[in-house]
Amino acid sequence: MWEEKVRKGIRYIPLSRNHRLELTKKLFNREFKKEIQELRKKKAHRDEVASKENDHRFELQLLTEQQEELYSDRLLKRARQLRVARPTYPKWGDDGLEPDEDWIEGREGVWLSNQGIAKVREEIRKEEKWRQERRAHWMQFGVTLTALIGAVSGWVAFFLK
Repeated sequence: MWEEKVRKGIRYIPLSRNHRLELTKKLFNREFKKEIQELRKKKAHRDEVASKENDHRFELQLLTEQQEELYSDRLLKRARQLRVARPTYPKWGDDGLEPDEDWIEGREGVWLSNQGIAKVREEIRKEEKWRQERRAHWMQFGVTLTALIGAVSGWVAFFLK
């Protein structure tokens, strides 16, 4: 009973969405394990226990899908910020999304597959490396200019004495 209240109260805790999903997963695991143990103690029929275990797997799968979708959204947002290439969204067919190697369709949404994630991460890494190298070039110029100014001021100070 208290676990249900805690689960409802999770939305008010100042945590990231991913941490809330992890906490919710832990509570679901605890609740379902407790219920399954009670059914086994009562010596309930195997079908009841199997049904409860299937419900448990289904709920966990939904939470996992939400986590995958959240991770994909964050990764794609970073790719948009950097203006890098992203896998094209699959087309809709008669039975939902057409099969695609970069995307996975779940019960409640669509997210990047492992292959799609690898492609986007590689593009992000390339862009960030290029930007860092560009900044490093200007830093090198700045250090050289500072050293030159220091040398000139040292020579001026030496000859003015």
